[in-house]
Amino acid sequence: MKVFFRVVALIPIIALTGCASKVEKEFMQGCSYATGGMGDDVCKCVYNKMEDDYGEKVLEKMGETGYVPSDFNDKLFKYAAQCDKN
Repeated sequence: MKVFFRVVALIPIIALTGCASKVEKEFMQGCSYATGGMGDDVCKCVYNKMEDDYGEKVLEKMGETGYVPSDFNDKLFKYAAQCDKN
C-alpha cells in the first residue's frame, strides 16, 4: 500500500522531469524518486500504460499546466499494482 501512496506523489512531479521524450524522462525521474526505488521496469510499465491511455500530448499538458484528468489517480494506482506484479 505504501507504493500506491508514493506513486500519487508523481502527479506534481510530472511537471518537474536520446530516445525518450522529455515527458517520459521526467516521469521516470519522478517515479524513481517517489517510489523509493520501485524499479525502472515498473516505472516504465506505468508510464507506457498512462501514455497509451492519455497520449503524450495530454501528459505534456499535465506537466506544463498542472492539469490532471479526473481518472488519473485511479489509473495510476491500477497500473502501479499491475506493473509491480509483473
